[in-house]
Amino acid sequence: MKEEIKKNNKNRWLNIRLSEVEYQKMMKGFSNTADQKLSNYARKLLLAKPVKVLYRNATLDDFMDEMILLRRELSAIGNNFNQLVKRINSVKESPEIYLLSKYSRQMQAEILQVSTQIKLKIEKITDQWYQN
Repeated sequence: MKEEIKKNNKNRWLNIRLSEVEYQKMMKGFSNTADQKLSNYARKLLLAKPVKVLYRNATLDDFMDEMILLRRELSAIGNNFNQLVKRINSVKESPEIYLLSKYSRQMQAEILQVSTQIKLKIEKITDQWYQN
């Protein structure tokens, strides 16, 4: 077990000098990777090991922006609808209010169903987006 610890113990230093252009190129490459430390990234490059590069799909970013706006809009519609229902319920009993109330409850159920489906789809796409 002591041999394993010795193999993994990084106790050797390698100092290198880079030009400004080389440094910027190195930092740009590092910023596009999943590595958290520059030393890990540099070690992989020096030892010709694979580097995991982050990739973001711009079309998915645009889609997500649109979905976020849609979710906000649906939320606002739901809030307005709930206010309408509360107002209908606060008015005294009459046949017209009864019908409006019944109709508004049906509409509310439909809006909630559709918004729940959209929310689930957005969450699924968001999960896929973060995995990439």
